[in-house]
Amino acid sequence: MNIDWRKIRKQLIGYLIYLGAGGLGVISAFYLSTWVLSPVHSQQPSAVATPPQQPPAPDTESLAQPRADSGDLIRENFVTEVQSYLEPFIYDPKGRRDPFGPYVEPQESSGGGFQGPLLPLQRFDIAELKLIGVMWNISEPKAMFVDPNSQIHVVGKDERIGRNNGYIAVIREGEVVIVEATRRKGDLVYSSRVVRLEQ
Repeated sequence: MNIDWRKIRKQLIGYLIYLGAGGLGVISAFYLSTWVLSPVHSQQPSAVATPPQQPPAPDTESLAQPRADSGDLIRENFVTEVQSYLEPFIYDPKGRRDPFGPYVEPQESSGGGFQGPLLPLQRFDIAELKLIGVMWNISEPKAMFVDPNSQIHVVGKDERIGRNNGYIAVIREGEVVIVEATRRKGDLVYSSRVVRLEQ
């Protein structure tokens, strides 16, 4: 049986280097921890007994006004600095828009109920609009209207249409059902109108 002493010696030297580096790291960590946590740097009083010193002669001025410790001064400065950041903020809404209000002021339509900003098809009466196409064999049916300005609008269910705050209730093959709100004697009355595709 041949033993390769060179290989064993290399492995032993490698292990010794690792052990030496680890030991050096442990020793330096121990030294640093004892230096950082030593009584000189901590806030605890020193454990080493010091000989008692003669107290200074009492001064009448110092008795009348107690001297502040440097720690107390630092603490007091810190508290005043923090309090400057914690002062309550008072919001003055004068001349400012309500951030929780609507973006556009609601307008009352001729039909009654309040509505938001006017959409393009709400500028015209339903009689002025012409149904020119219906896409009904899809998951969300659409209707195509042309306005008096020859603009084509593609709308879907629940979209606003007409001046009387109407909306598209149903889109069927060849027709669209529109529900409008009109005010009669102070009450809102809903009426439906069927607009058919012209042949």
